[in-house]
Amino acid sequence: MFYHHGYTKELSYTLAALTTYNGSLPQGAPTSPYISNILCQRMDKRLLALAKKMNADYSRYADDITMSGDENVRQYIETIKSIIINEGFDINYKKLRLQTDNNMQEVTGLIVNEDVKVKRKYKKRLEQHIYYCKKFGVYSHLKKLNLKVNHILKNTYMV
Repeated sequence: MFYHHGYTKELSYTLAALTTYNGSLPQGAPTSPYISNILCQRMDKRLLALAKKMNADYSRYADDITMSGDENVRQYIETIKSIIINEGFDINYKKLRLQTDNNMQEVTGLIVNEDVKVKRKYKKRLEQHIYYCKKFGVYSHLKKLNLKVNHILKNTYMV
């Protein structure tokens, strides 16, 4: 990727080594979204053009791709898959789904039918954590969960 953007081969290998882990972009690394966007530029352009043709909306968050539209989208599923594969990406068929408007539509963990919401289960769990943090303190609650408290607190202050 770096080489195709004008860097020397040597520097490209170094940059790739610095920004990947086991040949993949590490989740949560500050460089990952930027590199992901660079790698997906061509695919994004192609899928956006297809979405316009379908009178649909296209969005991508990291590796989660969403096409939103009417029943017309169903006709283009094979074309969408073909573009993704043609651009050198794999499809996680476990995550591939068609969601209709009369069912719960979930995108990147959010419910998006009419208003954007989180699942009730997530909200209840979050409320529970807030309650325990208020009652016992953040540090004690995190210790109770067996989380590495120092790592979490250090990263919390970095935000």
